[in-house]
Formats: sequence, structure tokens, C-alpha cells
Amino acid sequence: MGFHESVRTVLSKKYATFSGRASRSEYWWLQLLYWALLAAYVPLLVTVSEATGGADGLSQIADVLMTILILFVLATLSPQTALHARRFQDCGISSSRYGTLVLLCVIPGFAILAGPAVIVICLLPGTEGPNKYGPDSLIAEPKAEVFT
Repeated sequence: MGFHESVRTVLSKKYATFSGRASRSEYWWLQLLYWALLAAYVPLLVTVSEATGGADGLSQIADVLMTILILFVLATLSPQTALHARRFQDCGISSSRYGTLVLLCVIPGFAILAGPAVIVICLLPGTEGPNKYGPDSLIAEPKAEVFT
């Protein structure tokens, strides 16, 4: 699955779909886009915030930029969570394990273990063939025959 297909699948076709499976390419292409956007936007926000310093008119620009960032994170929360759940299921791991790891991240000291655990699981290849969460995400589903 290529970049455009991965992004289109996650952000439109499977925006909040927690069932099924997600291939590594589907997962990592979206992560690349997500973190690249944040890596470009956050320095802009910091620069504008520091430059405005407290000037009322200019600090409103920083407030608008911060609001845009918050809306972006909220808008991508559901597809990111669903994508992680499907990626875990592609590896044959229940998506409730992902939920457990996320909850562990709020406990001081556990985030340093739970965060890398999520990354390692998402690096693993999916189970070959169908598993209890659905068909193999790397095998294209057969299309209906036009002429039979």
C-alpha cells in the first residue's frame, strides 16, 4: 500500500473503524504524515509565541495557531486510535492490549516502557493469512468478475 492509498484509507474509508487489520505500510505512512505535519507546525507555533511575547494583537495569532493545533490533534485522535487497534489486530494481538498500554502511559514511569512497546508491536509483521480479526491485510480481496 502506497502513501496516498494509506492516507486515504485511514482518513476516509476507515476513519473510526476499530475492526479488521492494518498493514505496516498503512500504519507507517500515516505516522510519517502525522509527525511530519507536527514537526513543521510546532516550531512555527513556538516561534510565533516567542516573537509575540505578550503583545495583545500578536499573541492572538499564537492563540489561533494553538487552537488549530488542538483541533488537528482532536480530529486525528479517532483515526490514530483506530489505526493502532487495527495494527495490533494485524499482529494477532487484541486491541484491548493497546488500550492497556495507553492507560499505562498516564502512570508516571510506565510511559517510558509502554510507548516503546507500542512502537515495537507496530514494527512486527502481521500474521500471515486470515486471523480472528479478519483476512490478511496484505492480500487484496478478490474483485467481482464482470464476465463469468
